Amino acid sequence: MNKQRLNFFFIIFSVWIIFGLFLALDMYLFYPFPRQSFNLSNELSWELTLSLIWALSTPVVIALSRRFPIERKTWIRRVSLHLIISFTLSFFQCLMHGLIRIIILSPAFSENISILRQSLFYNIDKMMMVYFIILCVDHGVLYSRKMKENEVRASKLEAQLMQAQLQALKMQLHPHFFSTHSTR
Repeated sequence: MNKQRLNFFFIIFSVWIIFGLFLALDMYLFYPFPRQSFNLSNELSWELTLSLIWALSTPVVIALSRRFPIERKTWIRRVSLHLIISFTLSFFQCLMHGLIRIIILSPAFSENISILRQSLFYNIDKMMMVYFIILCVDHGVLYSRKMKENEVRASKLEAQLMQAQLQALKMQLHPHFFSTHSTR
């Protein structure tokens, strides 16, 4: 794996871990119930598990975004496809989140069902929303790159046009030079 890709994965991983810590801190600071009922380690395991799952899933979403770009001609089919993919991916992410939480907490069987239900039904809509946020950011980056490439191409063409116009003006200023030398 080259250094650029490794840096890319490190940045993704770092952003998601910082985001998970931020969400856990946010929950700790603004938890609506008394502090005695708040469990910081439980909240950290909840948020960091989700963050790690998204850190692993983000490259997959980016690859899907580039494989199935949403363009003017195919946008209805592609948005529908991304809806199906986002639901499927989110379902498996939530399932994985619940299973990891069961392994971390190792509660009784009755609590296992509650953890899975909580992970699935509290998170699937948010996971789908995050999928589309990543999709939109990736499309924005790609369109920005295309715009810059088009600007560079346009400036090169403009420079070539100016050069051709300059040559044409030179030919008009010194037509006898070219005609006298060509007749001899």
